[in-house]
Amino acid sequence: MPKPETNAAPLRRQVEAEAEALRRRLDRVPSVAVIAEAGLPVLAGTLDAGTQHPFGEALDAPAACRAEGAEETLHVGTLEGASVALMQARSLRHGFTAQEAALSVRVLATLGARTFVLVGTAAGLRARLQPGAVMLVTDHLNLQGTNPLVGANEDDWGPRFPDMSAPYDADWRASVQEESASQQGVYAAVPGSVTPAEQTMLRRMGADAVGAGIVPEVIAARHMGRRVLGAVRLTGAQEHAGDDRPQPLGELMRAAVRQAPSPASAGCTP
Repeated sequence: MPKPETNAAPLRRQVEAEAEALRRRLDRVPSVAVIAEAGLPVLAGTLDAGTQHPFGEALDAPAACRAEGAEETLHVGTLEGASVALMQARSLRHGFTAQEAALSVRVLATLGARTFVLVGTAAGLRARLQPGAVMLVTDHLNLQGTNPLVGANEDDWGPRFPDMSAPYDADWRASVQEESASQQGVYAAVPGSVTPAEQTMLRRMGADAVGAGIVPEVIAARHMGRRVLGAVRLTGAQEHAGDDRPQPLGELMRAAVRQAPSPASAGCTP
């Protein structure tokens, strides 16, 4: 007997249509997907034989969201011998819902990507975390007031309540840290800017850095059984969040791809 459709099935059909459109354009399936809130030009510059492809043509995203500067372009190339897909994050600050922000993960996972590198920006909450450095994320506090799994669950993607006991892959993170000498910490995701009192509250809650990205994508990736490496570039008070610097993001990208779990193990829960 055919499986009854869930309320999420129309969204799944959009995702599958978008993945199929990309599959027809690409000469091979990316094994590592990078979704970046920060440093997109720098990261794209690390790819060899890079090509660009339109993204989102089959997805119902409000036109107003794209008008805010979200680049709906997929960059594909090779790095360290692996096929890598790279695109800009669909930030909640651009007007996307958490579910819409997670669609990048949904499409790339459906296309065949088994591992995800999620790169954001954050303000450090500890003296040891200096602007310009990169912090590898060990865990997060979702204080955005939203979640991409709210609503009907699509069982073909994952369980109603996915295991979030280890959202960020510890083995992958340890290997990358050994190569890149990055620090580690807990990331607090909030809807926007925070006050000094809120920073104090977040520190007391255990957060080491605060930003407004990556969490919807992490949740969606774990929902679909993919392994995740999270990293945030630390910004200063006078620094624009979109500022691009070749170091240490380029080093992080290379280390992340070199140390990415093999395809045979990439779908396993850490």
